[in-house]
Amino acid sequence: MIKIGLLKEGKIPPDRRIVLTPHHASALMKKYPDIVVVVVEDNQNRCFTNNEYEHAGVEVVQDISDCDILLGVKEVPVNQLIEGKTYMFFSHTIKKQEHNRRLLQEILKKKIRLIDYECLHDVEGNRLIGFGRFAGIVGAQHALVMWGKYTGRYELKRAIEHHDYNLLIESNNNIDLGKVKIFVTGNGRVSKGAVELLEHAGIKKLTVKEYLAYQGDRPVYCQCDMDELYRHKKGKPFDFHHFFSFPEQYECVFDKFYASTDILINGMFWSPKADRLFQPEDIKKDNFNIRIISDISCDINGSVPLTTRATTIDQPYFGVSRRNLQECEPFTKDEITMMTIDNLPNELPRDASAMFAEVMAERVLPLLIEQPDHPIIYNATITADGKLNKPFSYLADYVAG
Repeated sequence: MIKIGLLKEGKIPPDRRIVLTPHHASALMKKYPDIVVVVVEDNQNRCFTNNEYEHAGVEVVQDISDCDILLGVKEVPVNQLIEGKTYMFFSHTIKKQEHNRRLLQEILKKKIRLIDYECLHDVEGNRLIGFGRFAGIVGAQHALVMWGKYTGRYELKRAIEHHDYNLLIESNNNIDLGKVKIFVTGNGRVSKGAVELLEHAGIKKLTVKEYLAYQGDRPVYCQCDMDELYRHKKGKPFDFHHFFSFPEQYECVFDKFYASTDILINGMFWSPKADRLFQPEDIKKDNFNIRIISDISCDINGSVPLTTRATTIDQPYFGVSRRNLQECEPFTKDEITMMTIDNLPNELPRDASAMFAEVMAERVLPLLIEQPDHPIIYNATITADGKLNKPFSYLADYVAG
């Protein structure tokens, strides 16, 4: 018998999402009768209630220490890790994030098998699972909310103020954005989610050429991937594979866009070896027209250098003065207003959880149950038996520090 436990999120502020909804937890047990049992840790904060799980036949428990596999969303606090278990969660360690060094060290010490959702890829290298789409949707909604506050033109509810995604989309049908130009970076799930919301709001997409020349009165947006944001320093043709392998050989050309942009929605992947989109001093320039930045990617001191910290759902915005680059009040006329929430899907937790759970129940967990050494699982396993797994041996210096 394999016992799977759904963790109560321990990171502060607590996340309301869940890896398996009541429906998907129940379906998994029905798919594997006498093989799999799913229990859920008692939690009054998650988006699906204890009663909903019990109604679906999933036991609510106080103690999950007898489970074989423990499923969470965010990083598990170090003092809550249980020795010898298999954990699945977003560890945020594969880029050698300094703030999670101790977490990975403790995971190794306790001989935990850690499987990271971020590292689950199909045979073609595509991400199998993630919350990116809803991060993009919620981040784009923040951008529109912020523009309304900045201009005073309209008031718009945030995603968290809606019961679900459909009601959010309906609420945007009649907003009058006025003249505004929105630039979206990236072409992954995050950026596609952002574009999905912009399209539902009736905002017209333009090509790069059209966008740079546009002087009209209706709201428009432009979406660019890396090949239009970076160029090879020696003039060689852009190659995506080469760029992601050697980003330091490319330079950013975003400066041609910031004079034509009111709102920046940042959803791109960024490497610390890559150029930033702009430098902090650039915001002092007269031709730097951006006033609202929704940094969904939220890489601290990363692609957007003004992202110096993550904000929270309760306090989502801060300003950066164009005069002295210091943090200041948002929504004034001589600053740039930032949104840097790092758990955006938590504003639409039921929708985001249902989408995530579908992939977990249909594709990921069946592999873990039936073929625990399958390449998809193996290549997402960061640690096992107190050692770094081979695909993650590059983290040795990180955990040694």
